[in-house]
Amino acid sequence: VQYKIGYANYKTDDFKAAIYNFKDVALQKDSLGQNAAYHLGLSYLKDNNKQYALTALNQARNQTSDLPVTEAATIKYAQLNYETGNFREVINSLSDFNKKFPRSKMSDEADDILSESFLNSNNYLEAIRYIEKLNNRSSRINETYQRVTYYQAVNYFNDSKFQEAVALLDKSLEHNYDKEIRAASYFLKGEAYSIAQRW
Repeated sequence: VQYKIGYANYKTDDFKAAIYNFKDVALQKDSLGQNAAYHLGLSYLKDNNKQYALTALNQARNQTSDLPVTEAATIKYAQLNYETGNFREVINSLSDFNKKFPRSKMSDEADDILSESFLNSNNYLEAIRYIEKLNNRSSRINETYQRVTYYQAVNYFNDSKFQEAVALLDKSLEHNYDKEIRAASYFLKGEAYSIAQRW
């Protein structure tokens, strides 16, 4: 009954009342509790309380009573972490999304959020390792791969690690998504060969 009242409050945009009604139900360890936790997170989000929303969505995504709710809560949790700049948590929460939900209609969205998080985390080596382990890579992930291999190659170049830079530039050049990155990769590769005197 309390869940139904909370859901009615949520549907009528009375988020404070929805939060009040969902709180107790969300503590249950069943599909009703998982749904309540998910809608509690959404209600907190509408009430502009992102920290509590993260906690509720995390609770919902870590339960498996209702897999579509687990899937939706995982995406929402990742989106919210992305918005708050917590890229490491986005990467952690979405790293096995496509394995858990192989037929997900949200896989493109998950790939987009994950790709942007990799780019914004500036941890290009971790991004490269993660992407290289993927069996099925979307074009969005391959586009990110083109960029992160280039960006890491620039780091290696600046550290005078020309051999490592050239190896990553070759990986970047395997993809043709971003023409500017591709041109910059050719240029940097030429510079690396020139400076390292490997004509």
